[in-house]
Amino acid sequence: MTNVPLVRDIMVEAPFSFPPDMPAYDAVDKLIAKGAPGVPVIDEDKALIGFLTEKDCLRLLAVAHQYNMTGRTVRDIMSQIKESLHPQMDLLTAAMRFLNCNFATLPVMEDNHLVGSIT
Repeated sequence: MTNVPLVRDIMVEAPFSFPPDMPAYDAVDKLIAKGAPGVPVIDEDKALIGFLTEKDCLRLLAVAHQYNMTGRTVRDIMSQIKESLHPQMDLLTAAMRFLNCNFATLPVMEDNHLVGSIT
């Protein structure tokens, strides 16, 4: 039987994150500038509390013309984490996690700490 690669073999360290109280429009600008499909949202205790995705940003921009969206923060528009991966998880199991959610990027967690992500 062929060895299946593990998440740790292909994950990348999260290059940057957003604080939950960052202005939403600033986060949208940074996400676009970096070309990232999603960015982890980390609180002051260094805990992963959400993920800001391209879809979250698109949703904000799509309704901005109808509603006053000024003053919104990343916390207001981020997605809740429903799926995560572990570095020792095999890629076939990770693939199933991707198929069961709508995220293009999933966080890789170890001991409740963000150690990377997979896109």
